[in-house]
Amino acid sequence: MKQYLLFFIFTIVSTFTFAQETKLHNRIGMRDSRYLQYEYTIGRHVPLMLEHSIYSDKLKLQHFRVAAGYTNDFLRSHLHTDFRAYAGGIWRGNYHDFGAFLTLGYRFDTRQRYQLSATLNPHYDTGLDYKTCVSALALVGMNDVFSIVAEFTNIPEFRQSDDRIRFGVDIHFASARYGWLSVRPLLSVPLGQRYEKVRVHVNFDYAF
Repeated sequence: MKQYLLFFIFTIVSTFTFAQETKLHNRIGMRDSRYLQYEYTIGRHVPLMLEHSIYSDKLKLQHFRVAAGYTNDFLRSHLHTDFRAYAGGIWRGNYHDFGAFLTLGYRFDTRQRYQLSATLNPHYDTGLDYKTCVSALALVGMNDVFSIVAEFTNIPEFRQSDDRIRFGVDIHFASARYGWLSVRPLLSVPLGQRYEKVRVHVNFDYAF
């Protein structure tokens, strides 16, 4: 799987070679408390992302993922689309995973206080086989900073796929000078399983 990482690094270097002609948008973040991400978007529509786990394990047991896709807004920015393919695995090579995220979202107002989104995630794990995963999310803004979030998903948080209800809050700030910041703590509750498997996650995004 090292060839995927090398290809991704080569893509980044090649893109920055033409940076004078292309506007780049950067994002750093953390997914589900366990995955650090770096992403930049070429010309506002082509995101390239590198993700790496921060498990309490040796490097050879860490998981990495590279992704690339296309994103755009329609209907005066009310309809949001995001399609991206990914490939990853652990450094030791015990298993690899491949798939795609196909997301459609709708913003009911120009201030983006009320949103619905759905994600289809065809996912293949070389050790666990193929599974079609889904997510449905609703966001209700209380004001310009604070929103309530609820989601049903079976997209793997780690490696196994299970049905979960996730809910929490989204705290966000936007500045024309400093960029956009979002912090989203979530409680992840499994359906039909013991509550010992309840998880607390923190998601973080900073775009600039």
